[in-house]
Amino acid sequence: MYQALKQVLGDHVVQRGSNITAERIRFDFSNPEKVTPEQQQQIEDIVNQAIAEDLPVTWKEEAQQRL
Repeated sequence: MYQALKQVLGDHVVQRGSNITAERIRFDFSNPEKVTPEQQQQIEDIVNQAIAEDLPVTWKEEAQQRL
């Protein structure tokens, strides 16, 4: 979803939080303008295409850096 947002809205998009439950996904992000219905549809299409492709998922845990 993050990549789709950046692809449609631009590289300025930054994730600000998320809340994922069995009922919903909320993905908070910064964007200076309201997302249009057309942009939202583009984002949904990109995400749904990625889901349909059943791409492999990997992850890596890293230690938190202290300042």
